[in-house]
Amino acid sequence: MSGLGLTWTRLSPNRTVGRADSIRYVVIHTTENEQRSGVAWNVAVYIGGAAVKASSHLVIDDVDTVRVVEDRDTAWCAPGANASGLQIELVGRAAQSPADWDNGFARAQLERAAVAAAWWCEKYGIPARRLTVAELKAGKLKGFIGHHDATLAFGKSTHTDPGANFPWARFLARVAELLGCESPAAGDGTSSSGSPSSSSTNQTNQIGAKMPILDLNKTLSLPTYMRRLQALLTANGHATAIDGSAGPDTKAKLRAFQSAQRLAVDLICGPKTWNALLGLS
Repeated sequence: MSGLGLTWTRLSPNRTVGRADSIRYVVIHTTENEQRSGVAWNVAVYIGGAAVKASSHLVIDDVDTVRVVEDRDTAWCAPGANASGLQIELVGRAAQSPADWDNGFARAQLERAAVAAAWWCEKYGIPARRLTVAELKAGKLKGFIGHHDATLAFGKSTHTDPGANFPWARFLARVAELLGCESPAAGDGTSSSGSPSSSSTNQTNQIGAKMPILDLNKTLSLPTYMRRLQALLTANGHATAIDGSAGPDTKAKLRAFQSAQRLAVDLICGPKTWNALLGLS
């Protein structure tokens, strides 16, 4: 990964310097503006005003990714998940239809957002999986949430963005692909009822099949993928050193993860274990 894909930086004074908690979440929002090129900059200017008690780390439209708050500082965007969240504001509305999330503007915008999110995932050990409200309340796992999830978990706002039609499966599959997995580019991953479609599930399950099989019962020479495994174990609540070595602690944590996920406890990180680690199973 090469970076967040920033086109502009306009830092806002509306922030808390530093963080009271460690980074665990990528939080997706909508700005409640129409889909239009250049609006990301306008929003960044607006939330830079002293009278506006709100901010985000990034604002993204189809042509711009604007930095508003540095990662190390706390943006004021999702009460309850501010101190531990990296906040992305997408130009658009929570009420958008599936078609609105699949037009040319949205596809270009979501590609920009996926690039930024994948960079954060790699930097902070965040897996490409959406947390449930219960998992968010527990505060132990890393992952992706929407502002609405924070509303339901903490009850500190009434926001429902990014909305019921946000294409979570398609977006997270693209993030996973950018992290080094191959995944389909088409399809939003949901049926008309909002549940994962069977075709999307089949495509998503292929992502783990593109990753190398790591057999920790043997001597391995794939330190890059071992570090990825260790980072994902850590992000999923089974912390271990991220050193590229298949030592006793990493083996113990992999056994524990496989057991918790009701997978074969065999110390082999194959397609099913990769998908579980990425939150795609």
